[in-house]
Amino acid sequence: MADWWEATGDTYLGRVPKSQIAQALIEAVEAEVGSEVEKLKKADAVSRAQAALAGKRWLPELLRSAS
Repeated sequence: MADWWEATGDTYLGRVPKSQIAQALIEAVEAEVGSEVEKLKKADAVSRAQAALAGKRWLPELLRSAS
């Protein structure tokens, strides 16, 4: 799935709470980046997360395969 989908403001990040954005960054980048995003306004958090997740092939748990 990571070959066809990427977390962007339109596809995921703009539709979930900042806590889920932070969790995505913790999983894909590092804990410090995730905690920094929690302090930002939503639009800024989405922009920061989109840039940080670009090319990381991170998927939300719902889209991860069970295999």
